[in-house]
Amino acid sequence: MKFIKMIMIVLTLGVLAGCDVSGNLDYSDFKNRQVTKSNAMEQVEGTYYIYIYSDGCKYCDEIKQTVLSYADKGSTKLYLYNFSTYPVETTTDASYSNVGATSMLSVRVYGTPTLFKVVDNVITSQYIGYNQVKNQLK
Repeated sequence: MKFIKMIMIVLTLGVLAGCDVSGNLDYSDFKNRQVTKSNAMEQVEGTYYIYIYSDGCKYCDEIKQTVLSYADKGSTKLYLYNFSTYPVETTTDASYSNVGATSMLSVRVYGTPTLFKVVDNVITSQYIGYNQVKNQLK
C-alpha cells in the first residue's frame, strides 16, 4: 500500500513539474490572433484592437502580460502584430497620426508598443508607448 502511495506521489510530482504554474501567457498562446501586414485590417469584428510589438522590445516585454490578459478576457477583440516579422514604415514624428488608415501598408509606427483601435476596418485611435497602451487596456 505504501508503495502504491509513493508511486502516486511521484507521478503527481512529475506531472506538476511539467506544468507552467506561473500563469504567464505567451504570444504563442494566441496563434489564432496573430495577424500579418496583408490581413490585419480585414477582421470581421466591427471594433477591434491591433497591438504592435517587436521582439527584444523592453517595454513590450514589460506590458506583455497586461496585453495578453486583455487578449484573453477583454471586451474588445485584440489582434497581435509582430513588427519584427512584418515591419511597417516608421516615423520619427511622435505626433504622426494613423487615424483614417485602412491598410497596414499605409501605417507608420513611431515605436513599439503601439495599439490601434479599429472600427469597420479603419483606424480610429492610436496609443503609443507603454503608458498609453496600458491605460487603454485597463
